[in-house]
Amino acid sequence: MFKQLFSSNILNVALLWILLSGFYSCRNPTEVSTVGIQYFDLKVFFEQETESLKQTNPKIHKTVLLNGKRETAEMYIDDWKKELMTFAEADINKAAFIGKYDVDTIFSAFYLPVKITYKALDENLKTRFLEIVYDEATQNPQKISVSLFAKNTLYYSEQHLEYERGVQYSVSGKQEIRFLSPDDLRVVVMCN
Repeated sequence: MFKQLFSSNILNVALLWILLSGFYSCRNPTEVSTVGIQYFDLKVFFEQETESLKQTNPKIHKTVLLNGKRETAEMYIDDWKKELMTFAEADINKAAFIGKYDVDTIFSAFYLPVKITYKALDENLKTRFLEIVYDEATQNPQKISVSLFAKNTLYYSEQHLEYERGVQYSVSGKQEIRFLSPDDLRVVVMCN
C-alpha cells in the first residue's frame, strides 16, 4: 500500500511539473521580451503593426511632396517593414538610452496611461521627442509622434513622424548637405 501511495504521489508531482513547465513555455513571447523595459518599445510596436498590415493589406492613398513637386497614387504596399522602417528605427528602448529621456505620463481617472511623452535630455540623441497617445477604451497605442534630428559639419536633417493607427501616417522633414541644395520632403499616407 505504501508503494502504491508513493508511486501515485510521484506521478502527481511529475504531472504537476509537466503542466507547470508547459505553462511557462507557452507564455506569450512579447510578455517575456518586455521584462525590464525602460521606455515604450517602438520597435516591437511597429513589428506588430507590420504583421497586422500584411494580414489586412489595405489599399493606401500616398502623397509625396518633394521640394514643391507633388505626386499622388493609390496602391498596395508590398513591404510594410520597409515602409514603416523610419518609425521602428526611432526606438529609444535601448540600454544605452536609460536615463537619457525625461518622461511625462498623463493618467486617466482610472490610473491608466493616456499619454506618455519622452524628451531627450541630450541634444546628440537622434530621437529627440516621442509621444504615445493611448485609446482610453482599449489601452492600445492610437497615435505616435516622433521628432528626429541629426547634425554634423556636413549634414543636417530633421524629420517629424506621425502615425495614427489604422487611419494615416506621415513623414515630413528637411535635409541639408553642404554644397548641395536643401531638400524638403512630406509624405502623407491615408489608409482606405
